Amino acid sequence: GKKKYEDYKFDIEYEYNPEYDFGVVMRKASIICTKGKITLTNAAQRFCFDGGEYEVYTQYVGWCNESRGEFAPLVTGVTAQSKGIRSNFGASPFAVLWNLQSGRGTAFHLITDSAWKIDFTNTPDVKDYVKVVADMGINNSNLWFTLNEGESLNLPSVVYYDVKNKVDLDSYK
Repeated sequence: GKKKYEDYKFDIEYEYNPEYDFGVVMRKASIICTKGKITLTNAAQRFCFDGGEYEVYTQYVGWCNESRGEFAPLVTGVTAQSKGIRSNFGASPFAVLWNLQSGRGTAFHLITDSAWKIDFTNTPDVKDYVKVVADMGINNSNLWFTLNEGESLNLPSVVYYDVKNKVDLDSYK
């Protein structure tokens, strides 16, 4: 059967340095099995945004093709991923969600040591209100990870910040 929320919990921490107020935040999360055992088929952190017109910046990374990045319209979904332990093989674990109406975005950098996936989707909710969902974490392709009672799994940390400059993506931050 389906596991109840009482069988596990999420522990989420936020870190930022107010001395250097660039708005850079690191979010750390872990999943803890509190009862019995649970099997994970998805291990990602989620960020939700209001619906609208968006573009997503991703970077392709390959031999002699390092850091080829470009914005793509977010129509239904945009995904960047690496299926191996080389964190920059195929794509960089960095993406920007850019709101075309506000002229601002949010940059995400996934800090990972495993196969990973960053996925942006336009998702209607129960009232057909569209929202943008950003899931990022361990690549869920063939993921089947069991936690026994008392065990936990640390998800890859996510560093994120507000972006106002579409050209250099506020890289000084």
